[in-house]
Amino acid sequence: MSLAPSNAIPNRLIGADRNNQRGGGSYQGELIVFASPLSAERREYLQRFLAWKWFGEGTSPQHPFCSLAALELVHGGTLTLTGTMPYACSSIKVEGAATMNGVLTLEEGGMLDFAVNDTNDVACLTVNGTFALPSSGTLKVQVGAGFAGATGSFPLITATELVGNVTGWIRDFEKEADVGVRVHVSDNTLLLDVLPSGMIIILR
Repeated sequence: MSLAPSNAIPNRLIGADRNNQRGGGSYQGELIVFASPLSAERREYLQRFLAWKWFGEGTSPQHPFCSLAALELVHGGTLTLTGTMPYACSSIKVEGAATMNGVLTLEEGGMLDFAVNDTNDVACLTVNGTFALPSSGTLKVQVGAGFAGATGSFPLITATELVGNVTGWIRDFEKEADVGVRVHVSDNTLLLDVLPSGMIIILR
């Protein structure tokens, strides 16, 4: 059985009856719980693997990629991905300027998390290689007080090849400065646009 609930389920409720009162009397060969939803690719792989492991159905499946559940890159850090198997991850957090070498795919529904303190301290990830964005995900940007009064475009990701965009993503902006922000992809770069806050009236 494979279950992907849309809300949180306490582990004490697994195996209980519909009134959440009694449990037990069942036999479970293996129980795997994940803290976040799996992508369709990871879920399919796991289902095929368990069918082979427990019931001998098919052959042992080959993992389609090397999965990195979450990455956190700090200022001055460098991550190098090697080997022939492609890499994928569900979450990337960047604090300060960091570098990644290789090819990486952000899984469907994944998260990008950036902390930008001021115009001289922007969390920019430089990718020497290919970085692929999914069609849906969450972009979280924490804009520090140092951006007060600032305007312009600041790179969040610069890649040799940036595939996809963030058009259909959920945006989560936390602002300590009274500015307007938006994001867009241009020339293999994910840009944070900082705009004046308030209403602009153009007179002709």
